[in-house]
Amino acid sequence: MQSARKNPPTYVHDPKWATGVSRLIKARMAAAGISYADLSNKLKELGTIQSPENLRVKINRGNFGAQLFVQLLIVMGKSEINLKELEDIVNDAEL
Repeated sequence: MQSARKNPPTYVHDPKWATGVSRLIKARMAAAGISYADLSNKLKELGTIQSPENLRVKINRGNFGAQLFVQLLIVMGKSEINLKELEDIVNDAEL
């Protein structure tokens, strides 16, 4: 008799979501007039050390942790995120 094993969840990196996150952060940066150097300095005040170049790479890839995502929004003065906006950006992403 075979035991019923549940398959563990599979987390897949979806390039559309990475593109959507990247576009959202870049749009917020542009709207706030914030550079990668500004982000780096503001993150440092929170105790997060990220060089401007490292941030540029991570944001362009759109692939970074939730903690950094939230911290980026906070240092840009965004206390709210519209998940529908993010979903729309992802759905509109063409790869």
